[in-house]
Amino acid sequence: MIEVEKELDIFLLHLENVDIDSEAVVLQKNKIKRTVKRYNAALRRIRANLDQRWLVMDSLVTAQAELLEMVEETESRVQSQALELTQQLEQEIGKSRANAFAISISAFLLSFLMINLVVKRHIRRPLDDLRNGFDRLESDGIKTPIDLGRSDDWSHLENAYNNMASRLSEAYLELNEEKKNFDFLAHHDPLTGLANRLLATKSLNEKIRHSTREGASFLLFYLDIDEFKTINDSLGHASGDNLLVNISQILRQLLGSSGFVARMGGDEFMIFMSGINLEEGQRLAERINKALRKPYYIDNNSIFVSASIGVCEFPLHGKDGETLIRNADTAMYQAKRNGRDQYRVYADKMTHEVTDLIETNMGLHQAIANEELVVFFQPKVNLDTKKTVGAEALIRWQHPKLGLLPPAEFLEVAEKTDLIIDIDKWVFRKVATLITEWQQAGVDLQGVVFSVNFSARMFYMTDLAEQLQTILDQTHCQPSQIMLEITERDMMRDFETCVRTIETLHAKGYKIAIDDFGTGYSSLSVLKNLSADCIKLDRSFIQEVNSSKVDYEITNAVLKLAQILDFTVIAEGVETVNHVDTLRHIGCQYAQGYFFAKPLPVDSWIKYLSGDKQRAINPNDIPTNYII
Repeated sequence: MIEVEKELDIFLLHLENVDIDSEAVVLQKNKIKRTVKRYNAALRRIRANLDQRWLVMDSLVTAQAELLEMVEETESRVQSQALELTQQLEQEIGKSRANAFAISISAFLLSFLMINLVVKRHIRRPLDDLRNGFDRLESDGIKTPIDLGRSDDWSHLENAYNNMASRLSEAYLELNEEKKNFDFLAHHDPLTGLANRLLATKSLNEKIRHSTREGASFLLFYLDIDEFKTINDSLGHASGDNLLVNISQILRQLLGSSGFVARMGGDEFMIFMSGINLEEGQRLAERINKALRKPYYIDNNSIFVSASIGVCEFPLHGKDGETLIRNADTAMYQAKRNGRDQYRVYADKMTHEVTDLIETNMGLHQAIANEELVVFFQPKVNLDTKKTVGAEALIRWQHPKLGLLPPAEFLEVAEKTDLIIDIDKWVFRKVATLITEWQQAGVDLQGVVFSVNFSARMFYMTDLAEQLQTILDQTHCQPSQIMLEITERDMMRDFETCVRTIETLHAKGYKIAIDDFGTGYSSLSVLKNLSADCIKLDRSFIQEVNSSKVDYEITNAVLKLAQILDFTVIAEGVETVNHVDTLRHIGCQYAQGYFFAKPLPVDSWIKYLSGDKQRAINPNDIPTNYII
């Protein structure tokens, strides 16, 4: 700044030395002087300021030195105090460390106890209540409400559980009921309510184990409804089901709580009873037959049924359930073979007969296919004129190994299956064919009617008339030349359907005969409403008609009844002159039997019809085992 002031002074000297006196120069010189003066004034102020600042800076330096000295003293004092404080802290920490450890242990234990108490009271106890509730619900399925005694979130769980338990309890009850229903359905017949085959087998095995331990015996009955399939076919399964329900009720009422009754399937029932011997069991079987042997009124239809029963004794006839049932079933089929509506006690020989039945059934199928069946004819004679008025067609089996077999050897087997229908159709077709052939050959058949026996299964077919008409159309035979025979027993299976069928067949031109009359269940009211043409009086009344007053009076009464009802009567089984004389005496006009001729093969029948009777009934030509 001093140098600047000097330079400015020198500048002013030089300015004074300028000799130019022009106004402009003078004016500019004045301006420059003023300016330099201002610069000098400014420099003075600046230097004054700088001096002041130097004073301030000096004060600041002095203050800084004093401050540094004070800081050093303070730092020294702080360090000494920090050391003292550190020593004091170390001493305090040493003292409180033990206290802190003890306090920590105490706090931990106290916290653990508090937490445990809280958990037990607020968590474990409610959870235990929930678990116990679930256990009770799972074990017995009965709802048991819980009360947690809380108003916090646990109350929501309590309400949720109680609601769930209520719903689950209801579900358990429903499931238990369904289980009972399923268990009942699994072991009982849904139609009759009786035990089914599964429960019957279990109960029988349990009965065998108990009887074996006790050394006791019991009886087993196996029962089958005769011609039940015919009822199903003619009236429908609904009527058949109603009949089974009626039969099951009768069996329940008859046996009460003393016997076990089961439906084994279809129309088969099984019964077993303790505390009775074979003799008492046979009397029970008779009571069962009698109880079932009555009319049943189902859907405005009167149905007559009967049962075949097989009887077995444990352990005499079998030591296990399968053997007992099989043998009782075998005895039952033996009862069927002997005419149905009866019982049979099992015997070992029956098993061999069953084997024969199986072989016979297989052979019959081949017999139809191989044309091994043949038809024989037994004449029907007018006792007054001695003329032949007809013939009954009777089937025989020309067995390739056993020779000529009568119907008793194989028809019972065929009747157990639909094979009997095939045989009935075969016989009908054969007779219709022969009638046409004989007429075409010039044989005089004027006034001769040929009888064909029909089984119940065939007779109750809903389209019987149509099937027969098809055969007649194929063979060119007339229905007026044929009489259809059905047994009284089969006729009464379903009387209303039988009446309708007879009316339909009459409309077609057939004649109808009631075979084996007197052995079934018909009554006067039944006969009064039956539009049949002929009654065939069973041979059982004719055999002793000369010596038995009862048979004589019954035969006489039937003849009078038939006259009133406009029935023709044919006596079967006429074998002696006395039979002929007695029958003529009481007014019987027609008969058939060995007295006139045994069943004849076709050639012998034609000869008999033509008048060569001696040749036709020559014992050398006709085997002695030809029976009806």
